[in-house]
Amino acid sequence: ELDSGLLAAATLGLWCAANPQLLAELAGLGMTHWSARVEVRAMYGGVQLALGVFTLLGAMRPATYGRPALLLNALTITLLALLRAVGLTAEGQGLLLPAGAGPQSWNAMALWLFELPLAIISWLLLLRPRRDAF
Repeated sequence: ELDSGLLAAATLGLWCAANPQLLAELAGLGMTHWSARVEVRAMYGGVQLALGVFTLLGAMRPATYGRPALLLNALTITLLALLRAVGLTAEGQGLLLPAGAGPQSWNAMALWLFELPLAIISWLLLLRPRRDAF
């Protein structure tokens, strides 16, 4: 049940740690200085990997870490989606998926295709009646 959070967080973390320039191209981030690439590796790579590792720990030891890992994922993804929606609105971009690919569609795609579905799944799993050690 925690596999989707683990896979998403770990994949994004590894991806950003290995190639921060790819995120820059997709999201339209200006990375003209080596410091920006270090920041992307640390924050996008490091934090996402930490979420993925904690989710893995929750899957491996559900009696101890399952619910805390699920809560961490639910809160993280929910707040990420909320603040992405606020950012899109504040920038006058709206919340609809634009046509095409590239920086103009990155945020809306992340919101609708990744963050909102994972947030809903995480909260549904977290709020379901407890019938096991998880």
